[in-house]
Amino acid sequence: MPLSAERALWIALCVFLGVAFLFWFFYAPIRSLRLSRHPDRVFYRTVNKIAKEGDYYLINRFDVGYAGKNVHVDHIIFGDHYIYLIRDRYFKGAMLASPNDQSWVRFASKKQKKNIDNPLLKNKERADILAYMTQMDRAFFVPIVLINDDCFVNGFSNAGASSFLVSESQLPKFIEKYENSGVAPFSGEELQRAVMMFAGLKESHPAQ
Repeated sequence: MPLSAERALWIALCVFLGVAFLFWFFYAPIRSLRLSRHPDRVFYRTVNKIAKEGDYYLINRFDVGYAGKNVHVDHIIFGDHYIYLIRDRYFKGAMLASPNDQSWVRFASKKQKKNIDNPLLKNKERADILAYMTQMDRAFFVPIVLINDDCFVNGFSNAGASSFLVSESQLPKFIEKYENSGVAPFSGEELQRAVMMFAGLKESHPAQ
């Protein structure tokens, strides 16, 4: 006996809702697993999307040599008002952290913890070095450590910081806030010169 149009529509709707529920239910754990295995790919997509939507210049995997050591930045976004120096870090578990502490405590599990160097201080140092090498005003550089959303950082605040910890999902809002802070924008010529200056550093100061 053929199905009536109303019954067929009801079945199709139930199937659609079931598939949608399964997608919603499994999306977060699947994405978390994918991020743990290939964090560079996931972070790259997020940063690349921001650069495309904002029509910003973007340099990925930037490396230069300075004072006998390498200075590595995963992504440099040249915004209309600021230059964002982004370092990707994937942390499994939770973190006890403060912006100015020399080390943080990382809890990979309830029984496993270890001290790690504060990545914000390292990224601030990168910004200081690149400002010196390019002879650009340090105030234009915004150092960011980009972390996975499922990493819990206990009681952390970026208030008053000079280097920032930002989760992946919050990065678009963070950059949007900075870009709308009322600071005068770069001119087109200034922006192109900054991009060319960074490109030139890779040739004149190659990584060791």
